[in-house]
Amino acid sequence: MARPLQPKLEEAVSDTSVLDTRSRLILTALDVFASRGYEGTSIREIERLAGVNRSLVTYHFGSKLVLWRETINWLMERFHEEFVPHEAVFRYLSPAERERTLLTIYVRFCSKFPQFFRLLMVEGDKSSERTEWLVREHLVPIKAFFDRLSGRSAHDDAPSESVSYFGFIGVAATLFAASELSKMMFGVDGTDQATFDIAVSVATEVGLALPAFTEKARGLASP
Repeated sequence: MARPLQPKLEEAVSDTSVLDTRSRLILTALDVFASRGYEGTSIREIERLAGVNRSLVTYHFGSKLVLWRETINWLMERFHEEFVPHEAVFRYLSPAERERTLLTIYVRFCSKFPQFFRLLMVEGDKSSERTEWLVREHLVPIKAFFDRLSGRSAHDDAPSESVSYFGFIGVAATLFAASELSKMMFGVDGTDQATFDIAVSVATEVGLALPAFTEKARGLASP
């Protein structure tokens, strides 16, 4: 039987009732914010779904906005945990091998945390202080992190950068973010290992073919 891919916190704790209250609120908020967006989410609904008493969001976080930011911070910590263990070996890989490895790790992250792509979709078409914070504090640093590890030089073709960035994100994450559609249309569960292996193969081939990932656009500097 294929091994399921699950978020790290849920792997470590099969029963979320044993989590401390703050962690339960963050894990619950991650799902709710990703599916309903910030405006469509209420503090009371998060508390109800987390199975905690009223006012505990205010007690632990002070406000819904702070909870949202702490939830994003928690998710991005999981992102970096996927990559940091591999950072030391990147200097020994060729540019093409570095990018293929980075893309593979990113697909793994998307399979474990489909909420990341859903959050980008619900927040990405709005101009708000939240979106500006998300871009400034996480998305721009993530892109710089990728560029540094892959050894890519600065690329001044903004349209190619944008198409490549969002094109790969979509290819890597949509199957996992829309797993119920995959089940309904193809009878395929996007959370099993066999499907993950296919997703990695397809996403990396597509990613490496995008303009900003081509040999012409790639710098040869060591990370």
